[in-house]
Amino acid sequence: MDCAHGELANRFASIMKHRRNRMLRFFAALICICLIAAPLFSSAFILTHSRHAHDHLGPSGGCATCVSVKIAENLLKALGSMLIICALFLGGRNSFLGILNFDSSNLSLLSPVALKVRLNN
Repeated sequence: MDCAHGELANRFASIMKHRRNRMLRFFAALICICLIAAPLFSSAFILTHSRHAHDHLGPSGGCATCVSVKIAENLLKALGSMLIICALFLGGRNSFLGILNFDSSNLSLLSPVALKVRLNN
């Protein structure tokens, strides 16, 4: 009975690990979709509402459309700077990890013997 209980516990742990991995993939895909959809919808909103009929007096008034356009512009600026920072971080991290994993045995491949260089005078 003890062996069957251990197998059942292992099977349950395997199922839970599979579900957790599936849930993590789902949330990663959801975040990616949101990071793609937010700039697209913000850009579309700015393009369609940039020349609207104002219902306020002056640019500092209380037009709801102008406020929404400003919020969309700020969102695009924030996402753009975030993407640049992420790209720089990932590029630097990958470069640093590439330097750490540098294999000096590859240098021996560039010997005169390996390149079949004749050193006759």
